[in-house]
Amino acid sequence: MAQTQNIKIPIYRTTTKPEFSYENSNAGLWYDKFCDTWESIESKKIGFGDNGKRTWLEKITNHRIGNEWLLKEMLSRQKELTNAKDGKVLVFQTQGPFVSGLGRSHPIENGFAFHHTLGVPYLPGSSVKGLVRAWVEHWLNDKKEDIKRIFGDNEDGVGSVIFLDAIPIEPVELKMDIMTPHYSKYYQGKDVPGDWDSPNPIPFMVVNKETKFQFGVLPRRTNNEQDKQDCEKAIGWLTEALANIGAGAKTAVGYGRFEKINPAIKWIEDNVSMEKEKDLKRKVIANAENLANKCKDIPDAESELRKEVKEELTKIIDEYMKSAKPTGGVKKAKKILEDLK
Repeated sequence: MAQTQNIKIPIYRTTTKPEFSYENSNAGLWYDKFCDTWESIESKKIGFGDNGKRTWLEKITNHRIGNEWLLKEMLSRQKELTNAKDGKVLVFQTQGPFVSGLGRSHPIENGFAFHHTLGVPYLPGSSVKGLVRAWVEHWLNDKKEDIKRIFGDNEDGVGSVIFLDAIPIEPVELKMDIMTPHYSKYYQGKDVPGDWDSPNPIPFMVVNKETKFQFGVLPRRTNNEQDKQDCEKAIGWLTEALANIGAGAKTAVGYGRFEKINPAIKWIEDNVSMEKEKDLKRKVIANAENLANKCKDIPDAESELRKEVKEELTKIIDEYMKSAKPTGGVKKAKKILEDLK
């Protein structure tokens, strides 16, 4: 960092500004290292000015960030690891804004947690584990020995369950939000709070609602039946914790709530065509034979998913056949699903 009058400024003020690509650039690297909208040295004002923070954030918000191919590769690796360890992969969707890493230092006063290599918002596995443990210890009345065994402690070391990083399943749309402290001087310990204080709007980034994240939970020892039971229990706790207390920052005001997504519905959405058609059931009927064949091709390693997809497709097709004359494609799909073990 160059120094002028003992004030540190970014060295790239005198270099070529980096070009940011929403699909191929690492948004986390850009956010943490290239905050370049400071006032000039000549103006003797080192900072953002009145609207500098908002202007800088507008460069990255309202766009989808992240490389879809890299995300799919990472998610696939997580699934393979989880399946090999007899664990479970779960998909949860944000019900409202989600933000993590606000406490990290940053020129705009609020940090943000980006995955180091993927450059997308994520929730570290350690945070997922801490969230679940907090839920169990403070809201549930479970045995202390179960908590100690599942989560571990300083005496016995690691627990019986492993929590993986929560990764978004597709490029993420970021939005700008605002927090407005009314008593900044009071919070800084400089003055008493009063109506004469001016509000101080502070912009910050959040993950948009209805963003899907993949979570992974697995037993530490695959040959240990107790670890497998603990894993199932931890999955139930995770679902409750995400729905009731939320993850990330600002959960006290409703941020970070997640709802569990049916994996069969997600699989159907990922494999169906007809983007212009919004009704999922109509999409299924129009693509029934193709979906049934794809369901048949789901590998044995994902037999549980294959079973759930078969049941969901069968339910939609049966409902349709009660109210309308089935087409040849629907009849073939019905036969394929019936023959599928």
